[in-house]
Amino acid sequence: YALRVWGRSGIDVIHVANPPDLLVLVALPFKWLGARIIYDQHDLCPELYEAKGKSGRFTRRLLLGLERLSYRLADAVIVPNNSYRGIALARGDKAGDAVFVVRNGPLRDALSPPPGVSIEQAIGYVGVMGDQDGVDVLLEAAALLKDRYPQLRYVLLGDGTGRAQFEQYAEELGIADRVQFTGMVAEKQIADRLAPCSVCVVPDRVNGFTARSTMNKVMEYMALAKPIVQFDTPEGRYSAGAAALYATPNDVADLANRIAELLDNPGQARRMGRLGRARFLRSLHWGESVKALYAAYDRVLGADQSERLQAKRGAASGDVFGPVMRRDGTPAGARPKTASVTKLLTNGRSADKALAKTPMVSMGQHRNVAETATGTDGG
Repeated sequence: YALRVWGRSGIDVIHVANPPDLLVLVALPFKWLGARIIYDQHDLCPELYEAKGKSGRFTRRLLLGLERLSYRLADAVIVPNNSYRGIALARGDKAGDAVFVVRNGPLRDALSPPPGVSIEQAIGYVGVMGDQDGVDVLLEAAALLKDRYPQLRYVLLGDGTGRAQFEQYAEELGIADRVQFTGMVAEKQIADRLAPCSVCVVPDRVNGFTARSTMNKVMEYMALAKPIVQFDTPEGRYSAGAAALYATPNDVADLANRIAELLDNPGQARRMGRLGRARFLRSLHWGESVKALYAAYDRVLGADQSERLQAKRGAASGDVFGPVMRRDGTPAGARPKTASVTKLLTNGRSADKALAKTPMVSMGQHRNVAETATGTDGG
């Protein structure tokens, strides 16, 4: 497919997103033909492999090798936070000016607290439900709190390979009557479903992957002015700041205690929610992050060409990358004619258009594929 695009008009930039770190092999021939490569590192694949409970030495070495190859071939690297940037500099031996932090986060106006909603004794969660996502941890914390808060209920948005076993686990813990597994929900429904919740939780166990990763649910909770409880990690603390209480890593009892602290102090919870909402609006929404994405394109295309970049929405790219953005991060209304960038995505869909001499590129929401509750790419 990429060959057909190149044969028609040529390719200026190939934007490769992981996981897995295999698509760089597709981009390699075009690198030889003069295309530039942006490596969009959503996840640390070696650490993600171990976080899923796997420990094969050969597989880990293979994953590290593919990651190094991706770094080596890339003209610019996009990462979601400074922990990943450190990996790119140390493990990838990339120059500092070739690595750009493009943080994950919703559009500024995509999520906001619905007006007139009464806060209830409810705990919220949004995200994937895999073995490594900590839903079982949240259920264990719920079991510890069930006698103290007999009316407390839990709203869990999302789906995944572990959902059935988590539903069974809730039965075993005697809390199934107070836990609602909603399955996948439309993005526009997240605010309504979480609005009544007094606290939202990030229950991911701390390991080599989660300690370095930024969980999108944190920014979603902050956009909705929800106080957060999570295990203490450098990136979790950077994102949430004063909007969260931090439990001792992997200590379920302490996680439950932090939830109880907010349930017993609704005034504190409201203040934390307001602080989180203000921080999100100030610096963590996509309109801020997109500036670093444009800077990455400045590097690979040259500033003079990149100044002429215009956002566009194609039939495929609008679905995959979200609403069109201007360089200042605000939604764009115009739809330019063509794009010079081929995007290779991990779900088998590619977004490209006929190429033009003036580089133009679709700039939309950049997401980490490890987490989503909406059924859309990333999360």
